[in-house]
Amino acid sequence: MPPPLVAATLVPGPAMLRIRRDVADRLELPGASEVAGGDDRVHYSLDRANRGDCSPLPIRAFVLLRLADSGITLERVPAAHALRELWPLSFRLPTLGDRERCFQGVTALADAVPVWNLHRPFRLDLLGDVVQKVVADA
Repeated sequence: MPPPLVAATLVPGPAMLRIRRDVADRLELPGASEVAGGDDRVHYSLDRANRGDCSPLPIRAFVLLRLADSGITLERVPAAHALRELWPLSFRLPTLGDRERCFQGVTALADAVPVWNLHRPFRLDLLGDVVQKVVADA
Protein backbone atom coordinates (compact mmCIF):
# COMPACT_ATOMS: atom_id res chain seq x y z
CA MET A 1 0.00 0.00 0.00
CA PRO A 2 1.51 3.37 -0.96
CA PRO A 3 2.03 5.97 1.75
CA PRO A 4 -0.65 8.65 2.06
CA LEU A 5 -0.08 11.90 0.22
CA VAL A 6 1.67 14.49 2.33
CA ALA A 7 1.20 17.37 -0.09
CA ALA A 8 -0.67 17.04 -3.35
CA THR A 9 0.96 18.93 -6.21
CA LEU A 10 0.66 19.22 -9.95
CA VAL A 11 3.03 20.28 -12.67
CA PRO A 12 1.41 22.93 -14.87
CA GLY A 13 1.09 22.09 -18.53
CA PRO A 14 1.65 24.31 -21.53
CA ALA A 15 0.82 27.98 -21.05
CA MET A 16 -2.05 27.65 -23.52
CA LEU A 17 -5.78 28.14 -23.39
CA ARG A 18 -8.38 26.85 -25.86
CA ILE A 19 -11.76 28.57 -25.81
CA ARG A 20 -14.92 28.25 -27.87
CA ARG A 21 -15.14 31.05 -30.43
CA ASP A 22 -18.48 32.35 -29.09
CA VAL A 23 -16.97 32.70 -25.61
CA ALA A 24 -13.63 34.13 -26.78
CA ASP A 25 -15.45 36.91 -28.61
CA ARG A 26 -16.91 38.07 -25.26
CA LEU A 27 -13.76 37.85 -23.11
CA GLU A 28 -10.79 40.09 -22.57
CA LEU A 29 -7.65 38.12 -21.78
CA PRO A 30 -4.90 40.53 -20.75
CA GLY A 31 -1.53 38.84 -20.75
CA ALA A 32 -2.50 36.36 -23.46
CA SER A 33 -2.21 36.43 -27.24
CA GLU A 34 -4.26 34.59 -29.83
CA VAL A 35 -1.96 32.17 -31.65
CA ALA A 36 -4.37 30.04 -33.67
CA GLY A 37 -8.03 29.68 -34.35
CA GLY A 38 -10.64 27.92 -36.37
CA ASP A 39 -14.36 28.26 -36.78
CA ASP A 40 -15.19 26.81 -33.37
CA ARG A 41 -12.09 27.29 -31.13
CA VAL A 42 -9.49 29.97 -30.43
CA HIS A 43 -6.06 29.14 -29.01
CA TYR A 44 -4.27 31.62 -26.75
CA SER A 45 -0.75 31.59 -25.40
CA LEU A 46 0.16 33.28 -22.12
CA ASP A 47 2.73 36.02 -22.58
CA ARG A 48 6.17 34.92 -21.35
CA ALA A 49 6.07 37.43 -18.48
CA ASN A 50 2.92 35.69 -17.13
CA ARG A 51 4.21 32.12 -17.33
CA GLY A 52 5.60 30.13 -14.47
CA ASP A 53 8.65 27.90 -14.57
CA CYS A 54 6.81 24.53 -14.41
CA SER A 55 7.64 24.06 -10.74
CA PRO A 56 5.06 21.87 -8.99
CA LEU A 57 2.16 23.82 -7.50
CA PRO A 58 0.10 22.78 -4.48
CA ILE A 59 -3.42 21.55 -5.18
CA ARG A 60 -5.52 23.52 -2.73
CA ALA A 61 -8.93 22.18 -3.80
CA PHE A 62 -10.95 20.47 -6.48
CA VAL A 63 -13.98 22.42 -7.61
CA LEU A 64 -16.68 20.37 -9.34
CA LEU A 65 -18.90 22.45 -11.61
CA ARG A 66 -22.64 21.98 -11.18
CA LEU A 67 -25.47 23.68 -13.01
CA ALA A 68 -27.95 25.74 -10.99
CA ASP A 69 -30.98 27.73 -12.12
CA SER A 70 -29.98 30.71 -10.00
CA GLY A 71 -27.56 31.71 -7.29
CA ILE A 72 -23.96 30.71 -6.70
CA THR A 73 -23.25 28.28 -3.87
CA LEU A 74 -20.19 26.35 -2.82
CA GLU A 75 -20.50 23.29 -0.62
CA ARG A 76 -17.83 20.96 0.73
CA VAL A 77 -18.05 17.35 -0.44
CA PRO A 78 -17.19 14.64 2.13
CA ALA A 79 -14.14 12.59 1.09
CA ALA A 80 -16.17 9.40 0.59
CA HIS A 81 -18.50 11.19 -1.82
CA ALA A 82 -15.58 12.98 -3.49
CA LEU A 83 -14.07 9.61 -4.32
CA ARG A 84 -17.12 8.83 -6.51
CA GLU A 85 -16.43 12.04 -8.44
CA LEU A 86 -12.64 11.72 -8.72
CA TRP A 87 -12.37 8.03 -9.63
CA PRO A 88 -14.00 8.35 -13.08
CA LEU A 89 -11.55 11.19 -13.87
CA SER A 90 -8.47 9.07 -13.10
CA PHE A 91 -6.30 7.04 -15.44
CA ARG A 92 -7.58 3.75 -16.79
CA LEU A 93 -4.60 1.44 -16.52
CA PRO A 94 -4.60 -2.08 -17.98
CA THR A 95 -3.85 -4.38 -15.04
CA LEU A 96 -5.69 -4.99 -11.81
CA GLY A 97 -2.58 -4.07 -9.82
CA ASP A 98 -2.32 -0.77 -11.69
CA ARG A 99 -5.97 0.02 -11.03
CA GLU A 100 -5.58 -0.83 -7.35
CA ARG A 101 -2.60 1.54 -7.01
CA CYS A 102 -4.53 4.22 -8.88
CA PHE A 103 -7.56 3.76 -6.62
CA GLN A 104 -5.36 4.02 -3.53
CA GLY A 105 -3.85 7.22 -4.89
CA VAL A 106 -7.25 8.73 -5.64
CA THR A 107 -8.42 7.76 -2.15
CA ALA A 108 -5.38 9.43 -0.58
CA LEU A 109 -5.98 12.50 -2.75
CA ALA A 110 -9.65 12.74 -1.69
CA ASP A 111 -8.50 12.56 1.95
CA ALA A 112 -5.77 15.19 1.50
CA VAL A 113 -7.42 17.80 -0.73
CA PRO A 114 -10.83 19.42 -0.14
CA VAL A 115 -13.44 18.89 -2.83
CA TRP A 116 -16.22 21.41 -3.41
CA ASN A 117 -19.42 21.43 -5.45
CA LEU A 118 -19.86 24.78 -7.15
CA HIS A 119 -23.49 25.33 -8.15
CA ARG A 120 -23.92 28.21 -10.59
CA PRO A 121 -25.96 29.28 -13.58
CA PHE A 122 -24.15 28.63 -16.83
CA ARG A 123 -23.95 32.32 -17.80
CA LEU A 124 -20.87 34.16 -18.96
CA ASP A 125 -22.06 37.43 -17.42
CA LEU A 126 -21.76 35.78 -13.96
CA LEU A 127 -18.21 34.48 -14.49
CA GLY A 128 -16.65 37.23 -12.34
CA ASP A 129 -19.07 36.52 -9.49
CA VAL A 130 -18.38 32.79 -9.73
CA VAL A 131 -14.63 33.32 -9.56
CA GLN A 132 -15.01 35.67 -6.57
CA LYS A 133 -17.10 33.03 -4.76
CA VAL A 134 -14.47 30.34 -5.29
CA VAL A 135 -11.60 32.62 -4.23
CA ALA A 136 -13.47 33.82 -1.13
CA ASP A 137 -14.89 30.51 0.10
CA ALA A 138 -12.83 27.58 -1.18
